[in-house]
Amino acid sequence: MINGHDSVKEEIEADRGMIVFGKFVDFTDKKYGENSLEDLFNSKYSDSIKIKEIDEWWRMYNESK
Repeated sequence: MINGHDSVKEEIEADRGMIVFGKFVDFTDKKYGENSLEDLFNSKYSDSIKIKEIDEWWRMYNESK
């Protein structure tokens, strides 16, 4: 158990997702500047532009592993 959850499949999967998301945030902070993901979410760009940018960042994150 990562966060003290029950050992049910969904909780384990959620914990793993949280870890991956944390690593992704760390990657974007290092590559694009601190709080870059949060700044993108809070920007005035359209949702479709935000999604395209996140997709690109995710691709780069995966390639960096």
